[in-house]
Amino acid sequence: PNANLKPLITTTVELGLDLRLFKNRLNFDVAAYSGNTKNQILNRIVDKSTGYNVQVVNIGRVDNKGLELAVNGTPIQTRSFKWTLNGTFSANRNKIKELSDSSLVLRTGALGSGQVVANVGGSMGDMYGRGYLRSPDGQIVFNPTTGVALENPDLIYLGNTTPKFRFSFGTGFTYKQI
Repeated sequence: PNANLKPLITTTVELGLDLRLFKNRLNFDVAAYSGNTKNQILNRIVDKSTGYNVQVVNIGRVDNKGLELAVNGTPIQTRSFKWTLNGTFSANRNKIKELSDSSLVLRTGALGSGQVVANVGGSMGDMYGRGYLRSPDGQIVFNPTTGVALENPDLIYLGNTTPKFRFSFGTGFTYKQI
């Protein structure tokens, strides 16, 4: 147990709009937010020689900005039949502003080749790994004898595990209140 853990504190400002048109047959719900989380509590990977796999730590401060949109519509409505459509979209961007350490390894992959690492200026979910060795002009370097692509000996940024956005779409039919 970490006796130095502080409580997580999140502060957020949100601005929203709920718009209903055509006797509620077309509805829009839009929200934009900006906030930050201080003392986020995460599991940090530690050297197994400590006798533990992870250490529970406060990591610092993460800023978040996002947008959420929902649209609902009823294109057809009669006494016995109703057809509804709905869709949602959301996007969140985060940036690590402060860390308790220079970087924190949050998760490792098979054989230690892939890691989710938190770095100041990066985002939660940033993934690093070996990748391919590349020439100065960006071409993959191959072993001249075997023809196999060479692995980069250094960890490089591979991408982010968090989706850039999420969306959904749905429809519904009602016939005689069923």
